[in-house]
Amino acid sequence: MPNEGKSYKYDVVIASPNTAIDSYYFLDQFQTGKVHRASMAFHTAGGKGNNMARALKNMGGEPLSIGITGVDSGHFIAKELDKENIPHRHIRSEIENRHTITFSSPGTKDSTSILESGIALKPEVYDQFINIVSDCYKDAPWLALTGSLPPEGPVGLYGDIIRCVKATGVKVAVDCSGQPLLEAITAGPVLIKVNRDEFCSAFQIPVSSYNIKKIKEVYCDYQDSGLEMLIVTDGPDGAIAVMPDCKMVHVKTAVSSYVSTAGAGDTFLAGLLLALNRGSSYLKSLKYASAAAAANLQEMGCGFFNPDLIEQYKSKTKIEFLSG
Repeated sequence: MPNEGKSYKYDVVIASPNTAIDSYYFLDQFQTGKVHRASMAFHTAGGKGNNMARALKNMGGEPLSIGITGVDSGHFIAKELDKENIPHRHIRSEIENRHTITFSSPGTKDSTSILESGIALKPEVYDQFINIVSDCYKDAPWLALTGSLPPEGPVGLYGDIIRCVKATGVKVAVDCSGQPLLEAITAGPVLIKVNRDEFCSAFQIPVSSYNIKKIKEVYCDYQDSGLEMLIVTDGPDGAIAVMPDCKMVHVKTAVSSYVSTAGAGDTFLAGLLLALNRGSSYLKSLKYASAAAAANLQEMGCGFFNPDLIEQYKSKTKIEFLSG
């Protein structure tokens, strides 16, 4: 565990530059080329960083969410986070935030999401982002770098932050994709959590060739850089994790039905880091994270779940040791 015995202001400082306004719509059914009336809709502060912060807060943790917001959109995002008592620090930009839209229909297995990529930001905005992260990361045992970068953003942003943080004893967890992921993992974070498609794309592995040996090979390639845990999630098939002793496990929670898959990965990472902070072992933390993600599936949106469900889903979570 990081810096045991030290008191921190937050459980996790979460830095995510591509902040969004998330909109969720319930439809009786979703068909292209049709006009739909939503039976319910709501809008909230979004992007992976805010989603992860909300989930962690809902589980009893204390996050700090760092992001980049526009003027009008920034007022809305700050107001929503304040309503939820989620601490936040945002750099203001003249560029308004992107929107993400998620549709969900009863009886369907998956939600449908439309994600805007955002608009390119000026270089000085990223300098301000790094400065705020530098001011805050020591206030928690974990720094989480999560989410995509806005268009034309510096692909080495996360890697540069990791190199600055490593010597301080604060541990870094990363959840991103593409070239930013490759730059980050080279810099030596303690933990990487990605989904299967992100893993295959970043490391140029055909999906048809994806297997546990490929995961372990990537882990071994970067273990000397400081990587302690590599986790690849795969939706209803659970997650594969490689741990510091090079043991591999498969963790999966049995879920008979769900409302929406949106934000399950963000909740998984929030639950994992929170459990580690509370002194749980890697195995127990993975079990808690999987159960938390399952609880999140029962509500539309990320982090709005009933935390009491986590204990229920822990009893439905199995961990299997793998050889490979």
